[in-house]
Amino acid sequence: MVRFYTFNFPIDKGKGRVFKLAKRFCRKFPRDVVVPTRDGRKLRVSFRDWADDLIYFLGTYESFCTEIICKYIKKDRVYLDVGANIGWYTTLFQTHCGEKGEVHAFEPVPTTFAELEQNVDLNNNRSRVTLNNFGLGDEECEMDIHVFPEFPGGHASLAANANHRAINIPIKIKTVNRYLSEKQINHVDFVKVDIEGAELMFLKGATRLFEQKTPPVMLMEMSPETSEALDHKPDDLITFIRSRADYDFFALDEKRRRLIPLKVFEDGSEGANVLCVPRT
Repeated sequence: MVRFYTFNFPIDKGKGRVFKLAKRFCRKFPRDVVVPTRDGRKLRVSFRDWADDLIYFLGTYESFCTEIICKYIKKDRVYLDVGANIGWYTTLFQTHCGEKGEVHAFEPVPTTFAELEQNVDLNNNRSRVTLNNFGLGDEECEMDIHVFPEFPGGHASLAANANHRAINIPIKIKTVNRYLSEKQINHVDFVKVDIEGAELMFLKGATRLFEQKTPPVMLMEMSPETSEALDHKPDDLITFIRSRADYDFFALDEKRRRLIPLKVFEDGSEGANVLCVPRT
């Protein structure tokens, strides 16, 4: 009953408090259920984190970010989802990429990858999606990824955290440059990157993207907390991209639903999802 209200009522204010209260008092809360999204997809959620709650009760996740990405999704183009998690953005690309488009998703954590596979299988255009159970970085190697049981799966990181218990899982790391060569991909149109601080490693192994006639539009998480755990700052990401191609940068303000032109991050900034748009 609560989900019917939160999913269908047009005013979103206060819905979070309502479904938090519902979860608190529900004795038989579902733990693994397939639900529709507001834009017509289907996703399996397990209610292990805030993202699952939003998808179940509201039918959406990062709604402003999703709205912005949709402006760049065109049929028959190539999309990379780096740090795909359970597939919110992978399935978004999948359902809109057309019969000749390509979606390449990368998720190194085995349990999360299994959920990603299930969600991709639930939606149209399955044949256009290539799922990869490895990470992307600046060299071909093997590393441990740290999964923190007290945090959602999307917080798994290549950086250790002495303050939290972690399960260490060995994973393979490849470079985008090598991957594009192996798959004979000559042009990428859009790249979404959310890999908990490993974004600079990703960029160093993805220089081919900036050698295209038109570099890809990118949406990248830039966070001081996760970046500094791997010895860089969010501004280093902007500097690296600018040194390879002529880009404009916009921080996404999810609450106020606006794009804020970005040159550098101010001191004390919490970071943001950043839209990186080539001027060409």
